[in-house]
Amino acid sequence: MEKPENFNKVIWSSQTFVTLCYLLTAIGGYLHYGDDSMDSIIFNLPKTPLYLAVRGLYAICVSTSYPTQFYVPTNLFFKYLRSDVLTDASEIKLLSLEMAYRTVLVLVTGALAIAVPKLGLFISLIGATSGSFASIILPAVIEIGTYYSYCSKVPKWLIIKDVIIIIVGILCFITGTYTTIYSLVLAFSGHSTYHHSFNNITRN
Repeated sequence: MEKPENFNKVIWSSQTFVTLCYLLTAIGGYLHYGDDSMDSIIFNLPKTPLYLAVRGLYAICVSTSYPTQFYVPTNLFFKYLRSDVLTDASEIKLLSLEMAYRTVLVLVTGALAIAVPKLGLFISLIGATSGSFASIILPAVIEIGTYYSYCSKVPKWLIIKDVIIIIVGILCFITGTYTTIYSLVLAFSGHSTYHHSFNNITRN
């Protein structure tokens, strides 16, 4: 990175933009389709030439960007292999192994996505459990622990902010896990309207 001091600005601006895109898509999709919203809003689009083109572009975007998501774990794994296991291997062999490893990861996860029924609900369950912990609760806990380790005095506003974030994360974990498990029970019990489960929960 040419200007490392601007890294925080890049992170904040990019994450804000992505979050706004997700919010606009989610809110707009639900306002339009309501309780008929499917696991992915793409499936709600009509089968006209324009929207079929949108689906095609979406498929291309996923297929080209998905392998890059393995960059970090693959890089860490092969750094270990280069330094401790395959110390005498040539660069061509290491590159071939890395490409094969990336290909296998993509194929295996793709096969799982095809084979697992009600995949959207399982993704929601993973997001509600590990996602809420890893992206909401854990960063706040780490920030408090870091300040206590390296600073003699921790600002009260920081503790209050992180405690609020942790409480929100716990609420997301509880509500998300409960509604997703409820939807899974309805789906696998043969209930034809499992995607209406939130309304069922609120009425019950």
